[in-house]
Amino acid sequence: MKIGLHEQTRLQPQIAAAVDAPMTTVQDLGARVLHKLFPRTQLWPQFVRRPLVVAINWVATSLRKAGVEVTREVVTEAMMVLALPNTVLALGRNLDAPVPPLLRGTLPSPLDSFVRQYDPCAPGSNNCGAKDWCNLKERMHFILHLFRAYAEEHSLFSRPFTDEQVACFHAGTVPDGKL
Repeated sequence: MKIGLHEQTRLQPQIAAAVDAPMTTVQDLGARVLHKLFPRTQLWPQFVRRPLVVAINWVATSLRKAGVEVTREVVTEAMMVLALPNTVLALGRNLDAPVPPLLRGTLPSPLDSFVRQYDPCAPGSNNCGAKDWCNLKERMHFILHLFRAYAEEHSLFSRPFTDEQVACFHAGTVPDGKL
């Protein structure tokens, strides 16, 4: 699990940037809005224009913050899925798969400490859906449940592609059919 945490921590900036991409620029939004509303504002003296730009930026920043929250929730709910050999999981929803008995009991000390840090659920609970996939703690909570619930799923240990599909990849083409 620590490898998973390392990977998720390393990817945190890219995950957040990808989800937040539509909402990134508010730095010059005040000036752009003011210019659209009043095209000749570029000619106004700085002491008149600057306070208006600051006020519009403040409003834009507040709207951006609310927009980012909503965007993250919508992206997590609508687009974040994981296709496994026998099912497709929505990462924003709780897992229906139970934790195998082997991983439900008392865990070795280092693993138990890690689980308690990232799993706020009562033992045996499947309440793990990530509301915001950009939130590392929520993401790790889901991943921890995922790894435990599917630890004994034999289909995950099978080869993901047929020999024909691999040959297509080597040839630089995308094979037909389910990937």
